[in-house]
Amino acid sequence: LFEKSERYFSLTDPYEPVSARDPEVFYGADNRWHMLVTTNLIDRKPAERSGCLAHLVSDDLENWQQQEPFLVPGYTDQPECSNYFEWNGWYYLIFSNYGTAKYRYSRQPFGPWQCPKNDRIDGLLFRVPKTALRNGRRIAAGFLPWHTEGDSYAGSLVLREIKQQPDGTLTTCFVPEIIPRLHTFPAGDKGCKQA
Repeated sequence: LFEKSERYFSLTDPYEPVSARDPEVFYGADNRWHMLVTTNLIDRKPAERSGCLAHLVSDDLENWQQQEPFLVPGYTDQPECSNYFEWNGWYYLIFSNYGTAKYRYSRQPFGPWQCPKNDRIDGLLFRVPKTALRNGRRIAAGFLPWHTEGDSYAGSLVLREIKQQPDGTLTTCFVPEIIPRLHTFPAGDKGCKQA
C-alpha cells in the first residue's frame, strides 16, 4: 500500500528550484541512489542555454545531497524526462529537448558523455521515450504529438526497438511483434533506421 510521506525537499543554488521536475531515480554502480532532475543553472550564461539535469545522491532514498550537474547539454530549453541505463558495458542517458528525444553514451557510469553524430532517438517527433529491457531487447515507449507542428503534448503511443551498435551508438527499428501482418518490407529491409 502506497502512503504519501508528505516529506519534501527543494533544490538550492546553483540550481533553479521552481522549474524542477521529471525525476529519474536509479541505483548506481557506486552502490548509491541517484536522482536526475530537470531544471536550470541559476548563474550560467547565456541564460537560455542553462538547462541541465541536476544530480542528487542518497544512501537511503530519504536524504539527498546535491552534486555537480549530471549534464548541461548547451541547448536552448531544458533536458526533460531523462532515462538512464547500463546496457552491455555502455551507459546511456536519454533526454528530450523541445520534446525531441536525444541521447549521450559513455563507457563510464557518470560520463564523460559522448555525443553521437546523430544524437536523436528515432525521428524529430518521437517524444520523451522511456525504455525497458526484456530478454536482452530494449524497447522505447514515447509518443507522436497530435499536431504535426509538434506543439501539442501527448498523442499516439509509439514503440521502437532500440538496437545497440558495436561502437555504442544506437539505432531504432519497428517492434516486429506489432507490425501489422499486411505490411511487408522490401527484401533485406527490416525497418531499421539510424538513431
